Amino acid sequence: MRQFLSIAIPILTPMALYMAWIALAQWRARAKGVGEAPQYGDAPWTMLAVAGVALLAITLAATALLSGDDPATRYLPPRIIDGKIVPGTAVKP
Repeated sequence: MRQFLSIAIPILTPMALYMAWIALAQWRARAKGVGEAPQYGDAPWTMLAVAGVALLAITLAATALLSGDDPATRYLPPRIIDGKIVPGTAVKP
């Protein structure tokens, strides 16, 4: 789920917004009786892909810079104590 939120959504957001705009423009054109409406095939796919990759890069950079533990934090791996598995923990200095 985390991968979907941090990778798929930033890549697909520009395309989804453009598709919604096309649908709205087609609906308005039909309501006004205008014969010419934008089509999905006319989409600037390269620019939408570049915008999606740019959003992905921003999301990954923000995640790397704004989350995580203090660099001085020490990780203790899972271990067995008295026959029971104790999960790994992060110990702050």
